[in-house]
Amino acid sequence: MIYAAYSLLAFFALWVLFLAVMNLGEARAAGKLKGFALYAGYIVLIIGYAIDFVVQVGPASVLWLELPRETTVSGRVARLVRSGSGWRFRLAIWFRDVLLAPFDRTGGHG
Repeated sequence: MIYAAYSLLAFFALWVLFLAVMNLGEARAAGKLKGFALYAGYIVLIIGYAIDFVVQVGPASVLWLELPRETTVSGRVARLVRSGSGWRFRLAIWFRDVLLAPFDRTGGHG
């Protein structure tokens, strides 16, 4: 039960960091991210990538019942959307359509 709670918390933290990184990416592309904010954004990106890797190896592997082939959850979702089937495919579609694509204006997650 405690693992389930930690897993949900880890997925939530990862999603919040994804939202932050997507927003920072937009500000950087628009030339609005400079100085301290730029370097702080890089720290957020590094922390986000580290948490993404931990979630990918742990909770995401349990959720999809497969060992990771990618280093990020987004990479797994993209692979399963492209070539998955059954419940793994449907779960990946849900992740993409509900949690990732609406917040990535570059289209990289949709």
